[in-house]
Amino acid sequence: MAESVRTRLFLPQAGANHLFTNDPEILEVARVLRLRSGDRVGVFADDPLDYWYVVEKSDRNGLELRMTGKEINPANPVVPCILFQAHGTAGKAGNIVREAAALGATEVIFFQAERSIGRGSENKIEKLQKVALESCRQCGRSRVPKISLAESDFSTVLDPVRREYPEILFLTLSPKAEGHLLDSLRSWSRAGVGLIIGPEGGFSPDEESLLRSMSTPFVHLGPRVLRMELAAVVALALVQAIISTEHGKKDAER
Repeated sequence: MAESVRTRLFLPQAGANHLFTNDPEILEVARVLRLRSGDRVGVFADDPLDYWYVVEKSDRNGLELRMTGKEINPANPVVPCILFQAHGTAGKAGNIVREAAALGATEVIFFQAERSIGRGSENKIEKLQKVALESCRQCGRSRVPKISLAESDFSTVLDPVRREYPEILFLTLSPKAEGHLLDSLRSWSRAGVGLIIGPEGGFSPDEESLLRSMSTPFVHLGPRVLRMELAAVVALALVQAIISTEHGKKDAER
């Protein structure tokens, strides 16, 4: 059972009996929350566990912690859930990553589509990775989703994921599709989901033809056209609802 803690901190060395950090960002959190000796904090390190520590010393020179326990984190995703997101207008990527992390995405891959307005960069990806980390700290998961730029052109953007997860179910979101996302998920094999979302203005006809040739069924989210960033949130929420339901059934059958 999780301990009652003042806050959660990300420290890659979590798991050691004693921790010391003088990371400026963590010290600022400690200062704002007025952490004192005896306060309990949660620590995560991008692995399956949550670690529980008690503060032994907190001052402007550093934070000293002593581990009191650890446990498997039930908030971590149970299957791969990968979001392929076309670049959009400035400012949207951060919101998409923040919500995707909270909704159980295991990876977010940004790619360039014909109608993409913006472009990604390694510098932006580094900032977005920090957004994902902060979202994990807030929502309670300890596995941090990987944020990346597609290294290939659009025609091969799915290939690396197909090789790693050969049984993953790829679905392309389109308001013009005939079938609903939920219809496809009901027959899902629980091997993982890859959601493909285009830019503002949607995919070009050539891109749609290419996606159909890749055996990625087109699905919609209802009768209304959603903004790019809202479509990601709705789709991920539906996927997580199905995963939670199916995972619960599987546990009950054991």
